[in-house]
Amino acid sequence: MLLSAPGAALAAKDGALTIALVFVIGAAAAYVGDLLTFFTVRQTSSTHGRIGRWVNKERQSKAVQRVERAFEKRPMRTMMVSRLVPGGRTPVLIVVALDEYAFAKYAAADIIAAVSWSAYYTASGLVGRALFANAWEAVAASLALALLISVFGSLWTRWREHRADPISHGKASE
Repeated sequence: MLLSAPGAALAAKDGALTIALVFVIGAAAAYVGDLLTFFTVRQTSSTHGRIGRWVNKERQSKAVQRVERAFEKRPMRTMMVSRLVPGGRTPVLIVVALDEYAFAKYAAADIIAAVSWSAYYTASGLVGRALFANAWEAVAASLALALLISVFGSLWTRWREHRADPISHGKASE
C-alpha cells in the first residue's frame, strides 16, 4: 500500500506507460506475494506449528469466526475489504490457508482484490500528483492518506466492536 500510491505519484510526470507499469507491477507483486504467503502458511503450518497453534487457540474468538463466515459467504468481498483495510489481509490470509479452502477459490478472489488494490492506490497517487506541484509533496500526501486510512480503519473497527458488545468493553449500562 505504501509503495503503489507514491510510485504512481512519481511516475505521473513520465507518462501513461510508466503509470501503467506501476499499476501492473503493483498488482502482480501483490498477487504473487499473497500466493507465496498462502502456500507458505499451508505448507509450514500444522496443528503443531506456531501459526497453526495460534489459529487453533483463536478458533473460538469472534474475529476468527467472523473471517471464516465472511470468506465462506462472500470470498470476493472479503478479499477486497481485507486488501483495502491496512492490517486486514494477513489475518484473512492465514485463516483461509489454514482452513484448507480450495486454492482455486482463493486465487480467483485474490486476483481481483490485488488488481483493485493496485488500481485504487495508483489512482490515489495520480490524484496526489495532480494536486501538488512537486513529486515529494504528492508522495508525502499519499503516505499521509495511507496512514489516515489506517487510523480511521482501526478506530472504526474498535467502535463497531464496542457497539456490538459493550459489556466486554467495560461500558455496560446498569
